[in-house]
Formats: sequence, C-alpha cells, structure tokens
Amino acid sequence: MTKWPVVKLVASREISARGKDKSFIIPTAITLAILVGVILLNVATSGEDSFTVGYVGDEALPIAEFVKSTPDRFDTEVTIDSLSDEDEAREALEDGDLDGVVTSDSLLFNEEAPPRLEQLAQSAYADSQVQEELRAQGLSDVEIASALSPEPLEVELLNPPDPDQAQNSAIAFVGVLLLYGQLFGYGFWVASGVVEEKATRVVEILLSTIRPRELLAGKIIGIGVVGFVQLVVIAGVGLAAGLLTGLIDLPESAIATVLNVLLWFVIGFAFYSCLFAVAGALAARQEDLQATTGPLSMLILGSFFAAIFSGQNPDALIGQVATFLPFSHR
Repeated sequence: MTKWPVVKLVASREISARGKDKSFIIPTAITLAILVGVILLNVATSGEDSFTVGYVGDEALPIAEFVKSTPDRFDTEVTIDSLSDEDEAREALEDGDLDGVVTSDSLLFNEEAPPRLEQLAQSAYADSQVQEELRAQGLSDVEIASALSPEPLEVELLNPPDPDQAQNSAIAFVGVLLLYGQLFGYGFWVASGVVEEKATRVVEILLSTIRPRELLAGKIIGIGVVGFVQLVVIAGVGLAAGLLTGLIDLPESAIATVLNVLLWFVIGFAFYSCLFAVAGALAARQEDLQATTGPLSMLILGSFFAAIFSGQNPDALIGQVATFLPFSHR
C-alpha cells in the first residue's frame, strides 16, 4: 500500500525545487506581462471609429450632413469640414488631414477607401437623394423622416441562445489554450525529471527506500500543484485585468466554465503526466526525450485542434468521437 507521508515528502520536494526554478518564475512573469499588455493594448485601441470628411460646394453639404448624422447608431464619430475646391480637397487627402471628401457626384479617397466610411457615405447619399425626391413630391419633413425611418420588424427567436454563450465560449477558448500548454509543459517536466534522476543515478538511492509508485505519485502531485498554481495565477490576473479595464463582462455562468477548466487540468495532467513519465523512463538521456515524447506531443496537438474544432462545431462527428478517446475527451 502506498505510504502517503512518503508521497507527500516527494511532492513537497518537487514543489520547492520547481517553484524556485528560474525556468518557472521567468516564463510565468513573462506570460503575465504579455497577458496584461495585450489587455491594455486592446483597451487602448478599442473604441468608436472616427473619421474626418470634407465636402466641396453647397450641393455636397446635405450629403456630408447625412454622413455625419448616420453613424450615431453605429459607434462611429464623423466630423465634417468645408473645402473651397477639389484641388484643396486632394491636397488635404494626400496630407492625411481628411479620411474622405464628398462632392456633389463623387467620393474622393487617398490610397484606399475605408470600408466603414464608404458604406456610410453611400448610404447617406442614397438617403439624401430619396429625401430630395420625397420633398419634391410635396411631403413634409416629418413625413419624410417617418418614411425613411420606419419601425423595425419585431424579432422573435423560437430557440433563443444562451445570452452568455459568447463570453463563455471566449473563456473556454482561452482555457483550452492554457490547458494544453500546461499539460505539455509540465508533462515534459515529469519526463525530464525521470531522465535526470536516471542519469545521475539518484533514482537507485530513492528506490532503495521508497516504492516506484510512491516516487511517481509524489513527482506527479508536486509538479501538478506547481502547474495548477501557475494556471490559477495566470487566469486570475487575466480575468482581473479584463474586468478592471471593462474589456470583458464576466457572467455568473462563466464561473462554472473556469472551474471546469481547472478540473480538467487536474484530470488531464494526471493522465498525461503518467504517459510522460513512461516516455522519460524509455529515454536514456535528455537528448532522447524529443524522440520518446514525440508521439505524446502529436496526441496533445491532435486533441487541441479537435477541441478547437468541436468548440466551433459542437455537433461535428470529430467532437463526438473525441469524447470517447482517453487522450482527447479532456
């Protein structure tokens, strides 16, 4: 029977040694810095689009006014600027002072037309032309506004989706990335630890006092705890930064998704770490690990891509098959 005090002692040794290792501390710090940096960059670059549009002549003013007023519903800000002639407009476009110019019969851009701005301008031009036709038919401004802005159709969903589905899917996707990264990284730690103890003949001394299963169990538990703590820290910092910056809105149901990721890390690591320990036992030296862990790496990558594909197509055959395979149903 396994002696748990011995397993605990081996696990404590692994936690102490691995937790102080620079190969653990530095990558963790770099990962956290990149994660926070990406979140802050998204916050800095997110926001509503803004364009500066010039117009040439009084005939183009109504179109420019339409361009300015239309984006109110689309989180886009447009400012307009009057220009004396097309020469001035072309010079302003080339200097980058304007994003586009409206004339009575054309749209001018410098190198390429921003799709959003071109769509707004074309829509505004169509609305202005319709308004002019309706005004010519004797309709009042109120009637024209009513004709151009009818009440939208009521939307009814027979099977409405979960309103938190998008947030949960995003959290699950990030969780899958972290999960398989942790499984591979810390599984390789188990394999390299086995090889290291074999190469230094430390394992012979250890096995003279403790059983192989106790040594393996302690090593897996110790390295697993280090990996679990790192996963919790990365996930916690990422969620905290996202919530504080307002980049994400964490629904209550997402907590279950996060707990699922942590649970499957424990189960998946217990499974894969045993396989990596076997790969380490087959290698005579560190240089041989690449060959012995190669099949496991392919299994992990295959499972990773199956998980990504299943997340996008839950009813696909590959997702249903993967749930029955030990190496991928995690």
